Amino acid sequence: MNLIAFIFSSAFALAAPDAPQTHSSVEAKAVPAGENLRLEFKINAANGLHVNQDAPWSLELKEAPGLSFSQTKWNKAALDKALPGFSATTTAKPSQAKGVVNYTLTAFVCTDDKKLCYRDILKGELPWQKP
Repeated sequence: MNLIAFIFSSAFALAAPDAPQTHSSVEAKAVPAGENLRLEFKINAANGLHVNQDAPWSLELKEAPGLSFSQTKWNKAALDKALPGFSATTTAKPSQAKGVVNYTLTAFVCTDDKKLCYRDILKGELPWQKP
């Protein structure tokens, strides 16, 4: 490799985008609720941070084949502060034996003094099975 090619390849390698850094994680699970399912999305803040329940949180279910909900988007008003996070119960029993729900959850975590706060957009898939 000549010197010019080396310089250009090194510059492009340094400019490659890294994976977005998050300051929280989602603990998602599907639990039976009679014949229906309840999906729970619990936020865990990274060490030294805590969940900021005053911020504009949101949850959106992108795809949920086999499951039906009264809505697919929730905002801060639906935040379960005891969890902390969101829970969503299906409006009917699942029409399939199992599946996967794609979700996007926007969460906020801060330092104890709230001098630094972070908005995390957490995307994932939650596998589920019919109760």
